[in-house]
Amino acid sequence: CDQFDTMWRVFPDELKNSGEYYFKGGSLNTYFPNKKYGNDIDKINAGCLWLFKQFYGSLYNFSSNANENMNIVTYIMTWVSYKLNQKKQDGITKFNEFYSRHIKNVDEYNNSIEDSTEYRSYIDLMNKKQELMDIDIKLMSKLYDLFKNLCKMYNDFSKKSNNRKNYIEYANKFADEYKKLFNDNDNNVEG
Repeated sequence: CDQFDTMWRVFPDELKNSGEYYFKGGSLNTYFPNKKYGNDIDKINAGCLWLFKQFYGSLYNFSSNANENMNIVTYIMTWVSYKLNQKKQDGITKFNEFYSRHIKNVDEYNNSIEDSTEYRSYIDLMNKKQELMDIDIKLMSKLYDLFKNLCKMYNDFSKKSNNRKNYIEYANKFADEYKKLFNDNDNNVEG
């Protein structure tokens, strides 16, 4: 959650009053694919690449995260879906559409991962999550909201361990949102 906390500071989930992304750039500026800057897709791609680099960029991080916690790829995919859902982008309604148009043929996603034998690139990591590719970004955004709530709880817990009331509020919010998502007949999700 620490890496996502950093992401939320440089590329917050809230939009500006004008409806534009609030993008501080900072460390993300070096992650624009193909060195293209400026449009919303480029900003989302920079955030996505930055997250992959944080979790899988070094041999140590890669071996820890790829072998122990492939769910991080899911969290990254839900973040991308959330950002795409905030502002409609080229008619993209599923992660797979973004993947096909803006990830699959980008060098930075296809570059070899140092000393990895099982996963050769970030593309290989995403391809392990094929079951998520065709889920509507609206639903993925709801999953992201759940993930973000858990991260806030985790981050607050690691900073101030004495305020139990906050944790109960986070837990109740998570349970309520989960129930809504689980009982939503429009999401076509079972279990």
